Amino acid sequence: ERVVIAKFPSFEAAKAFSDLVDQFPKSDKVLMARLKRGMALCEGKKTEEGVAELRKLIKSAPSTDEARLAREYIKRKKL
Repeated sequence: ERVVIAKFPSFEAAKAFSDLVDQFPKSDKVLMARLKRGMALCEGKKTEEGVAELRKLIKSAPSTDEARLAREYIKRKKL
């Protein structure tokens, strides 16, 4: 059975993504988890913290799809 993170409240989703990054720092899923953590923080009204996470992602891996998505999210949400 597949768990859909989007149904979690934003703060729970952000915590789940943080846990993934902490527990599996070398996973190929870390960049996507960081992206989704930043987005969840923004949606959960922790905009400043969320944008900071997205900007760190963009700076650390600028040519990745996740960085592109982070830039698009920031632009679309006018953050």
